[in-house]
Amino acid sequence: MTEKVFVFSFNSVVNGELWNRNLEKWQDSFISKFPHLSSEKDALFQFIQDIFKESSPVEPDVQSLQEELQQIRTDLESAYSILDSVMENVSEVIFQADSDGFWTYLNIAWETFLGIPPYESIGNHFLDHIHPEDHPGLKIAIRWLMKGEKETIRLRFRFIDTNNQIKWVEFYAKSTFNQNKEINGFSGVILDISFQTEMENKLSFANEILERRVEDEIKKSRQKDAILQQQSSQVLMGQLLQSIAHQWRQPMNTISLAASDIMLDLQFGESQETINGKLEKIILQTKIMSKTIDHFLTYYQGKHQFSSFPFKELVDNITDLLQIHLYKNKIIVQSEIDENLIVHSYKNDLQQVLVNIINNSLYAFAKSSKSEKLLQIIAKIQEDDRLEIVVIDNAGGIPPEILGKVFDIYFSGYNDINKSGIGLYFCKQIIETNLKGFISLMNFNDGVKVQIQIPNQNMESAV
Repeated sequence: MTEKVFVFSFNSVVNGELWNRNLEKWQDSFISKFPHLSSEKDALFQFIQDIFKESSPVEPDVQSLQEELQQIRTDLESAYSILDSVMENVSEVIFQADSDGFWTYLNIAWETFLGIPPYESIGNHFLDHIHPEDHPGLKIAIRWLMKGEKETIRLRFRFIDTNNQIKWVEFYAKSTFNQNKEINGFSGVILDISFQTEMENKLSFANEILERRVEDEIKKSRQKDAILQQQSSQVLMGQLLQSIAHQWRQPMNTISLAASDIMLDLQFGESQETINGKLEKIILQTKIMSKTIDHFLTYYQGKHQFSSFPFKELVDNITDLLQIHLYKNKIIVQSEIDENLIVHSYKNDLQQVLVNIINNSLYAFAKSSKSEKLLQIIAKIQEDDRLEIVVIDNAGGIPPEILGKVFDIYFSGYNDINKSGIGLYFCKQIIETNLKGFISLMNFNDGVKVQIQIPNQNMESAV
């Protein structure tokens, strides 16, 4: 007789009881194959069940599973309780809406936010309490979510509460999906930013007022600068007129003497050749006077106009204007300037700066007891096509404690020519603002060295 091994598989726990799901089917199959044992089947099956009951620790497994299921159920209830607590106690509104825009969930913060209990709003459309002016943009954004064109949106807009008050919000939303991964609505958070928005508006208003005040102060400052610059120019003008008067004195004396001589020559019948020679002297002196006044007019009438000019000629004009002061203080002027050096810049601005700088040296020389007084003016073009101008004197230098203040407005410790201290301040303003360059001043040997660098571009490049 062939021995067969039968595998019994009937361990299945339902509601804590052990039973054989396939036992009856197996019994029928067994009898059909072994009909001669049918009379013994009941005893045999009872024997098999007894064996499984004794050998299988079923009851402890059922109890363990029941305990584990109960623990899972307890943990889930606790998690849901915590989640409910969080949802109902956060200050932000947490929401969910279906694909048509009707609220399906609102936490209790909704009532605090708008003054409406959540259950009264659930089922209503999300646009019901939103400011009408914000509807179009919000509809477009929600449409993006529903079509899957955007995963999330973040917007700022206005709600209207039950007291008809505007509430500004920050609105965060993302698409929700069903079991088939199809978009079925949107959910997110609404943050009340009304206070923040109010503060931002107040800050913006304050900034606007501050900007206006700053603009007003800038205008006032510019007006003051213009007045000070005019005062500085007037002081320099007075000095130049004084210089012109001195320079004219000698030619006028010469003209006066020549005219007197001519009158005497005519009385005594001197030759026409002698008279012509004295007339030529008069003409020569008038040309000298005319040249002096031309230099003055160039300075006085100069405008902020870009031009090209020989730099040596500009320096010569300045030294001519200041000749009386240079002569009076026995100052030797040495210039190292190429006769062919052409400068492309704002001539009158540059002339004003140089007059101010040289005037400062003149003032320092007036207080100096040096026997040899030297003023050097050097100009050259650098490799980067910038014009470098250096003015050096040996008038004793500036005390270190005030060296860093010489470009400050109203500072009069060094530039005391007009007792206002605005000369070097405006030199710096003109160089940096009008001429787009820079100026520096330092003690050098036994005097002061002023260094200026400005762009030297032709008219086409400047434009």
